[in-house]
Amino acid sequence: MTEKTKEISVEQKLKALYDLQCIMSQIDKIKILRGELPREVQDLEDEIVGLQTRIQNFNKDCETLTVEIGKLQESIRVSQESMARYKEQMDNVRNNLEYEHLSREVSYEELNIKAFEKKIREFEGSIKYKLDEQDKANVLLAEKAKDLDDKKTELDSIIVSTKKEEEELREQAKTLEAVIEPRLLAAF
Repeated sequence: MTEKTKEISVEQKLKALYDLQCIMSQIDKIKILRGELPREVQDLEDEIVGLQTRIQNFNKDCETLTVEIGKLQESIRVSQESMARYKEQMDNVRNNLEYEHLSREVSYEELNIKAFEKKIREFEGSIKYKLDEQDKANVLLAEKAKDLDDKKTELDSIIVSTKKEEEELREQAKTLEAVIEPRLLAAF
């Protein structure tokens, strides 16, 4: 310890601690003035990211379903071609067994086509639902973005108005901390 530190009386140490406490209280008041705004801004930013991810997932799902619909439509086309071939072959059958076999194949292809068409309707319904949900999410996203802009503007104005005062208080606190013994500062 230097001689200057040794010469500081208990009264001066207590006064320095008291002054430091007053400065820290003023800094806390500035933080209270900001209130919950920093947390609200962070929550809105997180919510916006979540909504954007949700919208992207809706887009991916719709693209996947559209591809699946295309595959099903191709399957329908193939089944229709097969049915046409079977019907053509039915005109040239030699016995009832061949006719029954081809008749079953035609029925099987008709059932496949109906199943594919049903799947297509289900996928189209899913796409419609996802697009509706995506529209709702876009509206909500726009609202949240506006709220975020408002909150950021409010927070920025508070920060700008209190920044200089807070910096001055922090400088004063650093000056006082230099005078106070490290063990007292640690206990503080």
